[in-house]
Amino acid sequence: MLFRIILSYATIYIVWGSTYYFIKLAVTTIPPMYVVAFRFLIGGLGLISYTLLINRKNIKNVLPTGMQILFSSIIGILLLIGGNGLVTIGEMKVDSYIAALLISTVPIVVLVFDRLFLKKRILSVSLFGAGIGVAGTWLLLSNGQTFLPSLNPFTLLLFAAAVSWALGTTLSKKVPLPGDVMMNTGVQSVIAGLLSFIAWNFVHPVHTLPLSTISPVSWFSLTYLTIIGSVAFCAYGFLLKHEPNHRVVSYSLVNPVIAVLIGVFIGQEKTVPFLIPSCILIVSGLFFLFYGEKIMGK
Repeated sequence: MLFRIILSYATIYIVWGSTYYFIKLAVTTIPPMYVVAFRFLIGGLGLISYTLLINRKNIKNVLPTGMQILFSSIIGILLLIGGNGLVTIGEMKVDSYIAALLISTVPIVVLVFDRLFLKKRILSVSLFGAGIGVAGTWLLLSNGQTFLPSLNPFTLLLFAAAVSWALGTTLSKKVPLPGDVMMNTGVQSVIAGLLSFIAWNFVHPVHTLPLSTISPVSWFSLTYLTIIGSVAFCAYGFLLKHEPNHRVVSYSLVNPVIAVLIGVFIGQEKTVPFLIPSCILIVSGLFFLFYGEKIMGK
């Protein structure tokens, strides 16, 4: 059991930290929403098939109701189309590590939505952590000549992705979803992938996309996102069942660091002027959000 727990943590740390870089590679020659479509449609079908297979003796226990499928689909649209889809489009012009750092601020936005929809009290230590995270994000987007953030349409898409992902995260606490984590993830993935494919097919019909123009690197990246990304979701589901949440959410602290290391040292992406201090501030802000209450003894 201990080995599986350690392996699962290593999987979500490394895989989720690396997905931003592989998204960047995939969209170089594949339209972004087709990356979303194929990644989640194939991965979701795999998750559903695996869930049905391992529960074949008690298959009724994992089959979702119509209402659960409906709400799971809505959450999937917010998380995977509004969240991951906008990130995929944004990475056409934004470096992968920048995207990862911006999306790492999702817990700050969740704090706001939890207050609005779940009426959760915001502790002073959480506000402190949120303030540090916002300061780090502000510094990250500074061009080095002024402390005013440098924004462009693709950067704004990443902020919209963070808001959509955070909204989906909060609303998932209020609506009935499939009880099995992998089944829920599979339903969300299939619906998001199918809708992405249908919508993008109107803009860029799939038959007009010459396969010869897709580079081997993009094919490999799409395969990695589809297969290895699904494995990471399984590892995450396993940890949710066997580990306390305060340890599981540690991936949000590690993923941005992994993404920066891969983007800068492997992807040779150009570093921004205040990268190191902004990383420190963002990760520190997340630390206080997740563990501040525990440190304060509340």
